Amino acid sequence: MLSLKSLCTAGLAALFTLLITYSASATVLSTSDGVIRDSLCVGLDCPSSPAFSDSTILMMENNTRIKFDDTSTGGPPANDWEIEANSNLTGGASYIGFNDCGISTQGGCATNLVFAVEAGARASALYVESDGDIGIGTSNPAVDIHLITGNTPTLRLEQDTSSGFGAQVWDVAGNEANFFIRDVTNGSTLPFRIRPNAPTDSLEITAAGGIKVKKSGLEFTPDANTLAMFQNNAAANSVARVSILSGNTGVGQLAFGDAQNEFAGRIRYFHSDDHMDFLVGGNVEALRVFGTGPNTLSTATSTAVLTSAGVWQNASSRALKQNIHSLSADAAMDTLAGLKPVTFNYIKEPDETTVGFIAEDVPELVATASRTTLSSLDIVAVLTRVVQEQQQTIAALNTRLDRLETRTQN
Repeated sequence: MLSLKSLCTAGLAALFTLLITYSASATVLSTSDGVIRDSLCVGLDCPSSPAFSDSTILMMENNTRIKFDDTSTGGPPANDWEIEANSNLTGGASYIGFNDCGISTQGGCATNLVFAVEAGARASALYVESDGDIGIGTSNPAVDIHLITGNTPTLRLEQDTSSGFGAQVWDVAGNEANFFIRDVTNGSTLPFRIRPNAPTDSLEITAAGGIKVKKSGLEFTPDANTLAMFQNNAAANSVARVSILSGNTGVGQLAFGDAQNEFAGRIRYFHSDDHMDFLVGGNVEALRVFGTGPNTLSTATSTAVLTSAGVWQNASSRALKQNIHSLSADAAMDTLAGLKPVTFNYIKEPDETTVGFIAEDVPELVATASRTTLSSLDIVAVLTRVVQEQQQTIAALNTRLDRLETRTQN
């Protein structure tokens, strides 16, 4: 025996069938809530007995649309929307999309397609996980937005002229060769790129607004007033460092150092009086070069000078010396005897004949530690002592001669 519920359901189904089959223009009107417990077919092309399969609502005709006509008044939002399946134009696109209908009346909607998915899109073309991660080409996004494709995943940023500005197109993309930014508008040049396997912190913008760049064991680290280059793979206490510094107004500096002493040596230029100085040990001036006025080189602790005429004057103050002893006449004589004057040409000046000595051949007294240089004052000192000794000998001989002449005359 059929239950009351089954009879009602069968009756409603028969009623809908009759209405669809025999009265296409009929209106089904109900002033109370209704429930359809089986599937529903809507549209001009619905057959008498549709094959619903797992479809709960089946729409069948040449223009399938679902319209949301919001009739709110007095303040609540009343915008209308429409879900649209495919274009109704010959040769139009196949898609499922959402139309913004604005404020409309009952059926129909002006086409303003704000979202659409075309037919034939790849699997997981757009996938939103439960945690909000968005996958493009993947149903398992690992980060907030995860894009997968077989050749150069790309994000295009295109500015058109709709707001009155010039058109410009940029691409941000990456592949097995590089990550890059492409200037599409201007010949698709690649003004910025990163190669695979670049080390950590290859390029870093610091909190102070500086830029750090590492390459082949060297790190370039500019900040507000400094551009530093140092060897980043050396021992902590021996990191070689070169810094370009912007010091006081009108002062430019190039500093050398290591992790223990950033300013072990410096070269500074002073615009105020157009000179450069060389500092060692932090702030000890070792050499100063003037570009205007007397063209001299000098140090802060000595009087060594290269005059504007090109004459070098050695530092010779007693305050700069220790272990001061008189040069013996025998040592001076022996040294003078050991000197071997020669003529020669410097390799870089083959046409200029020079008179002098060979550093490796001079006696020990006037030799330098390197045995590659000579000090002319050393040789002058030897000559001076020899001449002094000779003058004493000449004076003694003159005295004896005078005595002999006096004795002869008497």
